[in-house]
Amino acid sequence: MILPKGYFFIGIGSLYFTFFIYRLLKILIKQSLSFWLLPLLYLLVFLISLPAVNFLDIKAVIYYHVLAVSLFLEIIYVFVRKFEVVKYIIPTGLACFITVSCIFAYGYYNMHHIVVTRYVLDSEKISDLRIAVIADLHMGVSMNIDDLQKVCRDIDDEKVDIVVLDGDIFDENTSYELMKKTCRVLGSMANTKGIYYVYGNHDQNLYAGNPQYQGDDIRNEFEKYGVTVLDDEISAVEDVMIIGRGDARFYNDGSRLMMEDLYTDRNDEYYTIVLDHQPLDLELNAKLGCDLQISGHTHGGQLFPQGIVQSLTSDTLVYGKREIGDFTAITTSGIAGWKYPIKTGAPSEYLIIDIC
Repeated sequence: MILPKGYFFIGIGSLYFTFFIYRLLKILIKQSLSFWLLPLLYLLVFLISLPAVNFLDIKAVIYYHVLAVSLFLEIIYVFVRKFEVVKYIIPTGLACFITVSCIFAYGYYNMHHIVVTRYVLDSEKISDLRIAVIADLHMGVSMNIDDLQKVCRDIDDEKVDIVVLDGDIFDENTSYELMKKTCRVLGSMANTKGIYYVYGNHDQNLYAGNPQYQGDDIRNEFEKYGVTVLDDEISAVEDVMIIGRGDARFYNDGSRLMMEDLYTDRNDEYYTIVLDHQPLDLELNAKLGCDLQISGHTHGGQLFPQGIVQSLTSDTLVYGKREIGDFTAITTSGIAGWKYPIKTGAPSEYLIIDIC
């Protein structure tokens, strides 16, 4: 996918990089350069920058990190240029190279370093309910089967009642064989009240040109191992009602039900949990009397500062917990991420939610 606005941004970026290279050449050859070199240099820089026109590609991620760090260091340079050492490490790009390398090294570590995030909620309807949540695994990007088995064994040690698989467990890069193995491993997790899965926008291979499998194949595999797949469906177990939403997707085909049409048999005696891959309809679900909504999708802003920007420009719960009266919404940053094994905006996590 090539976005037209990408050309605008690399055009602007090329202006800075042209200036940077022009200045670097002057430092290296220690003499003035012809001003007419600039148009030729700009054209060359622009052509080299073209792979960054696709914002979702790793080349663009590297390009814009280098650009942002360089511009930040240019500001610093204005105030510290009197120091002799700074005259070389910033204008030559050495400081930028070190900084960007550290950012990506941290991002790689953070993607692979999985932590457990815990929430404790109060309820008058139910007590002693423990829920484990895995979302946005995007199997194969940063985890293999051995890694996943280790995480599942750690979750087994938590003695959970319910396991939630909250969408984007797979994506268009997860092979059919890996999908099947993943279903088997996830379906083996210990629980007392069941494992529940809802589709994410990537799970059904909607963005793949020639998908190896789709939603029904995932359902069939999960159901082999006793996992309950909910696609605008409701399941009740003892005093807990679980509403699994069909994913809204970026290009909604209209098949997702309205929550008012799905949740028609409201029973206030049940503790009602909404599983929605995308953190949508929070106010509505609170109004309808639901108790808890668990979502993922945002990755907490996989690359800093995406999460901050999204939080400031929308009402989406990008990460963490929000309370609306007696209703609680929780969005996890996910146990991994999409496209590339780099995550700088939030931790890689699974959740343990205790309701008491």
